[in-house]
Amino acid sequence: MGAPVIHFEVMAQDGPKMQRFYADLFGWKIDAENPMSYGIIAHSENYAKGGVGIGGGILGGMQPGQDGATFYVEVADVESTLAKVESLGGKRIVGPMQVEGSSLVFGHFLDPEGHGIGLMQVGTLGETASIDPAAAPKGSPVVHFEIIGKDYDGLDNFYSSLFGWKLDRNNPVGYGVISREDNLNANGIGIGGGIMGSNSEHDMGDYSGHTTFYVEVPDVEAALSRAESLGGKRIMGPADVPGGPTLGQFADPEGHVIGVVKAEG
Repeated sequence: MGAPVIHFEVMAQDGPKMQRFYADLFGWKIDAENPMSYGIIAHSENYAKGGVGIGGGILGGMQPGQDGATFYVEVADVESTLAKVESLGGKRIVGPMQVEGSSLVFGHFLDPEGHGIGLMQVGTLGETASIDPAAAPKGSPVVHFEIIGKDYDGLDNFYSSLFGWKLDRNNPVGYGVISREDNLNANGIGIGGGIMGSNSEHDMGDYSGHTTFYVEVPDVEAALSRAESLGGKRIMGPADVPGGPTLGQFADPEGHVIGVVKAEG
């Protein structure tokens, strides 16, 4: 089993503006009534068939260059994981830190290519209630995470050593798929993901890549059009992946790249 991805995050410059954008786009119920005005998107409010999906948050007040879209991986100990990050060629940015008034312990690091990833200590998320798969979801769920970089083999070695992720590249585009079934926590929370970089078949060129997540929607074109109407920018799509889903990407009003993927069925 690998370490599960259990939380997503948009670190924004203008928190209230970005919270309104995503609430209008995906129907997320966002609760920012806390000392940090951190916009919490509850897992129990945003999940797909079978309970798939994770909660997240939108944080404002970031400086240009420090903002971005990311996700959090659940680990047994943030300090020991950050130390391992450093031993593998990454860089500690923040942590371990405990959120005032809660048991939440978190950290942030940069991988060897500079992609920012978050860490959360096991049992500190505070949302352990089981999800009823028969209940109707209230918002669009986050169902996939992604790291796009330059050196596929380097990223594969880093993340498999750090989190125990098993990447399967046996597909037409050489995309390293990380199975959801292999990366769930004790409460069944977690999502699958993927890693892509240059290899013998695919060259990313000068593209530096990104770290992001994908939101499941009933219609990719409609979601991209809606993002444009709200002040975002279409990056790509709708595009049909060979042997896979229909997807797209947009940049929100601050330029953070987010993916959308068509719901199955």
